[in-house]
Amino acid sequence: MSFLSLLMIFLSLIGAGYLILFFLKVYYLGIYFIPVDIKTLSLTPHLNISIVIACKNEIQNLPSLTKSLLELNYPRDCFEIIIVNDNSNNYTTDLLTEFASVKENIKIISANTKKYPAKKGAIDIGISNARYNYILVTDADCSVEKDWILCTESAFRGGADVLFGIAPYYSVSEFPGNFFCYEQFYNSVTSFTAALYGNPYTAAARSFGFKKEVYYSIGGFDNMQNSLSGDDDLLILEALKIEKVVIPIPYSLSGRVFSHPPAEFTSYLKQKSRHTKASHFYPAKEKILLYIYHLTNSALLLSVFIVHIHFAFIVFPILKILGDVLIAGLFAKKFNYQFRFLNLLFYTFFLELIAPVHFINSVLKKDQWK
Repeated sequence: MSFLSLLMIFLSLIGAGYLILFFLKVYYLGIYFIPVDIKTLSLTPHLNISIVIACKNEIQNLPSLTKSLLELNYPRDCFEIIIVNDNSNNYTTDLLTEFASVKENIKIISANTKKYPAKKGAIDIGISNARYNYILVTDADCSVEKDWILCTESAFRGGADVLFGIAPYYSVSEFPGNFFCYEQFYNSVTSFTAALYGNPYTAAARSFGFKKEVYYSIGGFDNMQNSLSGDDDLLILEALKIEKVVIPIPYSLSGRVFSHPPAEFTSYLKQKSRHTKASHFYPAKEKILLYIYHLTNSALLLSVFIVHIHFAFIVFPILKILGDVLIAGLFAKKFNYQFRFLNLLFYTFFLELIAPVHFINSVLKKDQWK
């Protein structure tokens, strides 16, 4: 059998695998994005929930965060808000003090002594001071939609030990912000499909939750100190080791959590470096599956460069591009995103080409929080 035949068989197998994954995405996400009935959730007796937020020099973002927290559609006596001030400047501290005076269920705690470095240490302090067993976590640069707690409560009632939800960026129409939105969408589609299939491996800490008892049963962040990031995905993987239930938060347009995409490419690269570094500490199975996933997508796209050998190879990049464009067409609006067709063609290639850059940065660069 010739090399050309072997190459065609190899790419055909990869293409078949891509098609299977494509239909899994359509099936599972099609079911997931049927909105939950908020009216029904509002009628049930409510759980007591603690919201924990780590904050460091967020003077520009705090007004939108605090406004969204005050507008939450949930009984005021059934939840508390704990913001951990991690040595912020005076302007941020003053704004937090002002916010704490608005409602009696708001607490501001100073992170004077942290058990863990960076953001994990601040979150740990918040959890330690939480009154309730059900913990929700978001970031200080986010805005939560009014029914966020109701949707997470539904997941806890459904048996979740750890949960995560839709956390899009505010939509941006121009490059590079629109590309950052696409990457967030693409990664979310993959991670939600994996979780719905029964293999959760990552999440966004912008919309995240867990039982306090689960947090302590895995030793807090003890096994995650080698990475500044990982307060979401590494916690999920630790919970799975002790057979805890990890599921997505039921979908609702009013249950999402929004934040702004990185302002510039350098900020984006730093953020991706932190996130990619956390994946270095994944278990072997998750690492292998992610390597296969990225290599599969790259092989389909890069086969465009061997079309000159035989025109039949054009099938594989077309398959990949059409599949990704269809997924965006079906589900991007659920994240409040809009992508032009020509942009999607570029993003499909650029996403795979820049992935090695993120990996190299995660190995070579030292990360820091704020």
